[in-house]
Amino acid sequence: MQPDHVGFLGLGAEDWIALFTVVLAIATILLAVFTAKLWSSTKQLVEGADKTAQRQLRAYVCVSGANILPTQTPDVFYIRIQIKNVGMTPAYKFVGHLNAEICNFPGVPNLNLPIPPLESKSTVGADQTMDINLFYRISAADWQAIQARTKAIYAYGRLDYEDIFGNQWYTNYRAARGRTDNLPEGLLAACEEGNEAT
Repeated sequence: MQPDHVGFLGLGAEDWIALFTVVLAIATILLAVFTAKLWSSTKQLVEGADKTAQRQLRAYVCVSGANILPTQTPDVFYIRIQIKNVGMTPAYKFVGHLNAEICNFPGVPNLNLPIPPLESKSTVGADQTMDINLFYRISAADWQAIQARTKAIYAYGRLDYEDIFGNQWYTNYRAARGRTDNLPEGLLAACEEGNEAT
């Protein structure tokens, strides 16, 4: 029997092969782990970019103005809510609800009344404005109380729409007259409460 040839560091050829095989196995495992982490990070990055693109491209419908104006008919006022799509793409299946109520002021109005669904739906293009209108009867006594700030008229509602990605969105809004001093004639001011959007 011939003795094994002892090489560098006292290891034979078979020992070196075994050692390199173990090192290669460890390197392969580490490569697989880092590749999986890289794949996961890339997937999260792509999903995040997709969500960012949707947020940048979707429709955003909001209230851009609110007015109350007298008409030629005594005790009838015209309430107009201007809405605008400030997003980059159209808002589809748009439905705008508008209701009004006179309440004592100061006081907490109960404006969570159900708003009847509307069958008519429309599209609001990117950067397009649209009006939602309501004719509302206000007695002379109530109008004087609103001007004296012992009563307030609230215009409120909801805007429902769908974006180009098929996601449903809404905007709840509330504006009033009779709650603040020095409000220019015909304007309704946004309320601190009752305004929210998705």
